[in-house]
Amino acid sequence: MQMELNRWGDQFLLWNERAVAPGWTTYVGRWQGIGRQSSYPYPSIGVGSPILASTLLGDTNVVVANPVSEGDAQSVRVQQWTAQGEWVDIGPTLSSVPGKTNASASALKFDPQGRLVVLIEEPESEAQPSVRSLFVQRWDTDHWEKVGGALSANPGATSVLDSQLAVDKNGRIFLAWTEVDDQDPTQSRLHVYRPND
Repeated sequence: MQMELNRWGDQFLLWNERAVAPGWTTYVGRWQGIGRQSSYPYPSIGVGSPILASTLLGDTNVVVANPVSEGDAQSVRVQQWTAQGEWVDIGPTLSSVPGKTNASASALKFDPQGRLVVLIEEPESEAQPSVRSLFVQRWDTDHWEKVGGALSANPGATSVLDSQLAVDKNGRIFLAWTEVDDQDPTQSRLHVYRPND
């Protein structure tokens, strides 16, 4: 589950359940004060993974990143709730690695210029689907652009876990995650990075 608050304290809740269809279904609800609730149509139904990310655009428009099945692989679809009362895709679906790898979104944030930044976890190759790395993409007017390349402390060896994304007032991106030490799998390490641009 994830929660976002607007400046009036309205609560936007997003969660996943195994319901309605085989697989996971995403629900979005808004609570305004005591007992006032509104729900949104499902942005995603029957996908294989429950992972999602969310943020707010202004005070009322929810933006979500959900997994979506495309053939033999899973990509990330970013959608915005509009004033017209519908989910609209922001660009094409996202997958940083060609082939049959499953991508999922860990975080969504807007930078100070209003550009949407998405953090994706995805295996770097089909050969090692359990070894996942981080990828950052940013929406630039009409297309997604990559910010740096694949990121993990031990490329090809261990998988990133519990990844987080932050953007400061100058638009600098910061990433944090835990990753098992490749020399001692009983120990995890915390890693914090920012793109060197």
